Amino acid sequence: MTPQGREGTAGGPWPRLLDWAKRLPHGARLAARETLRAPRGALEGLFFLFIFFPYIRILPIPTDLQPNALLMSGGFLIYFLVVQRRPMPLPLLPLLFCALYSVVILFAFPITFDALRSLANYLGVFSMTLAVYFVLQGGFGRMKAWLAPGILLWGAIGVIQKFVSPTIVTALVLRGNINGYGGRGVESFSPEPTFFGLVILFYLLLLFIERDRRLWLYAALLFELVFLTKSTMAIFILLLLGFLGLLLRVRRPRDLAVPTILALSLPILFRPGFLFPPGSRILRVIDYASTGPAGLLRTDTSLNERFSHVLFSLYGFLRDFPMPNGYGTFGEFFSAGLAAFPDLINTQARFNRIMSGYGGAVFELGLPGLVIPATVTWIIFRADALSVRERLMVFFALSAILMMSVPLSLPFVGLILGVLLHKRGAAPPATATA
Repeated sequence: MTPQGREGTAGGPWPRLLDWAKRLPHGARLAARETLRAPRGALEGLFFLFIFFPYIRILPIPTDLQPNALLMSGGFLIYFLVVQRRPMPLPLLPLLFCALYSVVILFAFPITFDALRSLANYLGVFSMTLAVYFVLQGGFGRMKAWLAPGILLWGAIGVIQKFVSPTIVTALVLRGNINGYGGRGVESFSPEPTFFGLVILFYLLLLFIERDRRLWLYAALLFELVFLTKSTMAIFILLLLGFLGLLLRVRRPRDLAVPTILALSLPILFRPGFLFPPGSRILRVIDYASTGPAGLLRTDTSLNERFSHVLFSLYGFLRDFPMPNGYGTFGEFFSAGLAAFPDLINTQARFNRIMSGYGGAVFELGLPGLVIPATVTWIIFRADALSVRERLMVFFALSAILMMSVPLSLPFVGLILGVLLHKRGAAPPATATA
């Protein structure tokens, strides 16, 4: 550049403005910096608000799970990748591949609303995970600040629904207000009690990953799970994970004492009238289970329906391996395959939406769908800030949840993966044992 060019640049407004800013007192410079950071902090707070309350309806979209957090994650990715030019973590490249591959699948089949909803699963799990990771890496994330208020607000609305007004949030959540139907619990900010129970499991998993020592938060979540949601599936998942956690701590034969005592106390805990009133759905399910697994599946319609989605999604994946089945084809495949399992499946309901996160991925995407559970497993076991035992617990918990009726686009999934990715490369504390 010529001297004239440098002189012309120096005479422009921006260098003079920067020179003026450098002469400001330290307090004034700090205030100016915080003012510039405030809008971004507010957006990140809103982002975590939408993550912790994923069913709040703002846009007129006829789905229970709303895209608020997903849309904000797209904006964050533009900011971090394009404006700040941050590099993308290598473990997320497989999820990016699945996201791009899912777009290709979209145009290979008829484009319907169900197809777009399926596409959102694969775009969402990538976008949400990367956005959460970038926000936490920036040091401005307000995730922990939302934990306690989020848990208490979910519980407070559940209590109001149970004792005061079941319709308090009907205008905010699609398919709300099924309070008490069939002995079931309340749904709070979710469409149904089962989803409320799954949200509680995600909260518990997040507290576990963060090693949060506030016992009252765990107590509040257990109260919400047992007395508000009454979700049979969520309670059984938590019981199984609890026993697994105790078994992972066994080093000597005497360490088996606590798991044995808890196992022997289960008949007392599930005695009618102790924790659950007579006629509760969870007690009916236990009664059905006494006839054996096949009897339980044939008798409980809800469990049969959820099991059938896992079974048929895996069956379709293996039958057409390695080819994808595409979007919107599950209902037809389900109806055509009922005759193959006459003793297990008794539901005639037809759904194009697959009630299984992992099952939907392998059924719709084929062989590339296996990349998603493989990547999730890789992220979990690369979370060096956790001990080996903690990583095993997270693996079993997240695998069990994602085999259930949890869409991959649920913001809690991306939140958990983003937090785990953020812990990559950090050494576990000295108190954490392997």
